[in-house]
Amino acid sequence: MRASLLCLGLLACAPVEDPGVRDSDSDTETTTDSDTDTTAPTDTDDTDTDTETTGPTTDYDCTTPWPATTDPVVIGPVPASEDFDIDADGNLIHVESGNLVVRDSVTNTVTVIAPNLTWSASGTRVLRNGDIVVADSANGNVVRVDRQTGAKVILINRNWPNGIDVDRDDNIYLTDFADIGSVTRINAYDPTDNEILINNVARPNGVVLSPDGNTLHVALNWSNEIWKMEKDVNGDWGPPSIFHNSPGSAQSVTTDICGTLYWEALDTVRRRTADGAQSGDVGTAPGFQYMPNLRWGYGVGGFQEGHLYALSRGELWEFYVGVPGKKHISDQ
Repeated sequence: MRASLLCLGLLACAPVEDPGVRDSDSDTETTTDSDTDTTAPTDTDDTDTDTETTGPTTDYDCTTPWPATTDPVVIGPVPASEDFDIDADGNLIHVESGNLVVRDSVTNTVTVIAPNLTWSASGTRVLRNGDIVVADSANGNVVRVDRQTGAKVILINRNWPNGIDVDRDDNIYLTDFADIGSVTRINAYDPTDNEILINNVARPNGVVLSPDGNTLHVALNWSNEIWKMEKDVNGDWGPPSIFHNSPGSAQSVTTDICGTLYWEALDTVRRRTADGAQSGDVGTAPGFQYMPNLRWGYGVGGFQEGHLYALSRGELWEFYVGVPGKKHISDQ
């Protein structure tokens, strides 16, 4: 039995059990998806040739069967926020009461980074150097915030900037959650360096890069699909194809160190391997029907490695997965 290290707001922490390696009698669902729609938005080869079975630069054995999971637990009260991130020091970064703040995951001490940033932040990500990018959906802007000074720079404008992921080269991958939306890549420090990767798509939401940075997954929760794009040998992004359909109105997507994709479907966290051969549920939070964010713990601060965290409706939830998330941006 390993108790959760995170105890925000002095709330008593419930124990989270590491059940060990799943055997054939496990109640964790493992299926071969027969319902996957093989019809892609474009005629592309949907073969995952870049999937590494041993994981990217890690000693974790990605051929190991998924460990059995347990029911998620609430580990602390946190003011409601649509999105959040975890920095290299294990602090929780999110927008609270209009202010961008850093919350110490152990003491619950809150420090304001940028006051009066926005009352509607749909996406929040920490860049490699610690600066922060926020999708300010209220004003239609993507804003970069200097971690040290709080200075704000507007990078780009969209109808409804929403999901964000970032890479080690300071590229931001952004969804525009509009009726006729898009997915854009933009450099956080040179906004003239940008390109539209997907255009004229309805309501793209969560977005995440694979551990090697060569695959991009996008959740289209209104059409109930998850799309993917892959880089070619020249480093250019190819056209999108359907990775999974009927994901349960996915909003947030993330990936572990082996490239397995995770997403929330109302009150349940689900997953599917990069090659599509294996899928199953991680856990269900009864009655919890709005989970627009998923973040990995890295064993720093109070956030445990191999655990997923979800924040919504003033509560922080912890899901035991047993597989490490992809490396923190500061280690990539």
